[in-house]
Amino acid sequence: MAYYSGAANDMAALRSALIGACVAEGWTLTGDILSKGTMFCRTALNSGSLQIQGGTGIGAGNTLAGASSRSCHVLGSGNLAVTWPAAYEIFVFPTEVFLVVRFSVDRYQWCAFGQSAIALPGTGMWFAATAAMYAATGLALAINSGNTTYTPGIPFWTSYNSDGADSCRVHHGLDGASWSTGSDLIGITYSASELISLLPNTWNSEAVLLPIRAYMTRPSSKLSLVLELINARFTRIDNHEPGEVITFGSERWKIFPGYRKDVVNRNGGNNIQHTGTFGWAVRYEGP
Repeated sequence: MAYYSGAANDMAALRSALIGACVAEGWTLTGDILSKGTMFCRTALNSGSLQIQGGTGIGAGNTLAGASSRSCHVLGSGNLAVTWPAAYEIFVFPTEVFLVVRFSVDRYQWCAFGQSAIALPGTGMWFAATAAMYAATGLALAINSGNTTYTPGIPFWTSYNSDGADSCRVHHGLDGASWSTGSDLIGITYSASELISLLPNTWNSEAVLLPIRAYMTRPSSKLSLVLELINARFTRIDNHEPGEVITFGSERWKIFPGYRKDVVNRNGGNNIQHTGTFGWAVRYEGP
C-alpha cells in the first residue's frame, strides 16, 4: 500500500494529485484514462466536479471503451460542494484506490475505484464516489437503506432501486449484462445492516469493522455477491474522531465519516447535510 497526502487549491489540483499517485504506483495514464490490467477509469473535470467513470478498455482517440452509462462525482457545486483549500489523502493498493478529501473543517468527500476479488464473467472493475451523476443537493441514509432521490455518501451503502446505487457501479457481466445499474445493485441492506445497528458495542463502546459488500439482483429473486472491498470497511464513529487511526492486531485503519459526523442525529435521515455516525475505515500504512 502507498499513502499520499497534501493540500489542493482547486479540483484540477485534486485530480492531478490522484493521477500522480496512481501513475507512481503502476497505473498508466492515456489521455484522461488511468489503466492497470483490465481496470480502466476515466477522470475528468465536469461542471466543477471531479468525475470518474469505469470502462473496459481504451478506444480510438483515447476514448473510454465499454464505459458505464453513468459516472460518479466528487462535487464542486451544489449544497455539498468542496470548498478550497482542501486536504486530501490517497490510498493506493494493488487493486484498489481511495481518495478522501477534507474541507470546511469537518466535511469529507471521496472517490474510489478498483477490481473485485470475486470471480465474475465481467472484468470486476468497480468505481464509486460521494455523489451519483445527478445527485448534488443532499444526502440520505438510514440503517439499512439509501433513497431514490439522494446519494448516501458512503461507499456501496446502496439499496435496491435507489440513487445510492447510481453512486457506485460494478462490471459484473452476469446474465448477459455488463455494468450494474441503479436498480440491480444492493449493499448495506443485505450485508451488514443488522450488525451496524448494534454499534458501538454497549459493553465496551467499541465499533468493529464490517465488510463492505455489494450484491446483484438475479432472476428468480436470487442474489449474487459481486464485490467485497479488501481495504475498506463500514463502521460507526460515535466514539471515534474523523481521521483517527485505530489498531486491530497488526493492522491500522483510518476512520472517516461519509460526509460529516453528527452525534445528535446519529442515525442519518433524508435530504441531510451530514451522515450521522455512519462511517467507514481504510487500511492505513502511513506515518
